[in-house]
Amino acid sequence: MLRSLLTAAALLLPLALATSAGAQEGAWIPKAQGNRIGVDIDLWPTDNANTVGFGIVGQFRIARSAYIDFDVPWAVWDYRVPGLRDRNSTFVFGNPTVGAHWADTVSDRVSAHAGGSLTVSTRISGDRFIIDPDDIEHYGARASLTYSRAFADVHRFMPDRVLLRGKGGIEVRLASIAYYRLDIVPVLAIAVGEPANQTDFILEVHNEFEARSRKGIGGGVRLQTVFLATDPFNDRDAFQAAIEPYFAYEPLRGFYARLGILVALDEPLGFGLNENRLASFRVSLGGKW
Repeated sequence: MLRSLLTAAALLLPLALATSAGAQEGAWIPKAQGNRIGVDIDLWPTDNANTVGFGIVGQFRIARSAYIDFDVPWAVWDYRVPGLRDRNSTFVFGNPTVGAHWADTVSDRVSAHAGGSLTVSTRISGDRFIIDPDDIEHYGARASLTYSRAFADVHRFMPDRVLLRGKGGIEVRLASIAYYRLDIVPVLAIAVGEPANQTDFILEVHNEFEARSRKGIGGGVRLQTVFLATDPFNDRDAFQAAIEPYFAYEPLRGFYARLGILVALDEPLGFGLNENRLASFRVSLGGKW
């Protein structure tokens, strides 16, 4: 079933291009501009655990080209210890994030944005970020939640860190129905507590290609790469690639929605369609004005 859903989602890009041919030029509001608030939902089911993450996210304009940003995440982790039948569940409150960014249209078809954010972990224990058998609800849940986006957005649940994130990128309107977005996100994860002896550096690069009709219906594909310059997760591989085909409803204003399937392509989390590897469902719902 998952393979069928992934195949169907991957076909949305050419389908949207074909059905939207001849669409007239209209207004354009890049994603980094305008006001919006919504809920992000991540679901990663495996044999031994179901990881369900939530987040209230938004951006609000405070000046002509200046915006404030926020993300308040939480999650439910349902798991079974291998070898046992009983299942357990735990609630995890994540790490709230506040930030700001500049965004403006620099030409008829190109917009740019740049900014940053600050996150302080809500769980400070001084231990390294590993799954501790004596505290599986703490480390197991936060580890699964961090992995569920293929090492992207680690600030949302990573414990024992103060995280400083930068973000910059562009959005290009290639045609009346075709868009390209690039985001580059450097992350400094500064260890706190005892022992606080490591600062991790992570670099995310996201490329997104989307076709969308003038009514806001379309879809596309997101190519995600994460470079782990240090080793915060105790994995040997310093690079993680993932792909997310998605369907989107993104009008100029009002209700928006997006449904995608994030699939890890390589080690340590992939290949995503193999058993107990990373293939997670991602949903975004909200409003914009």
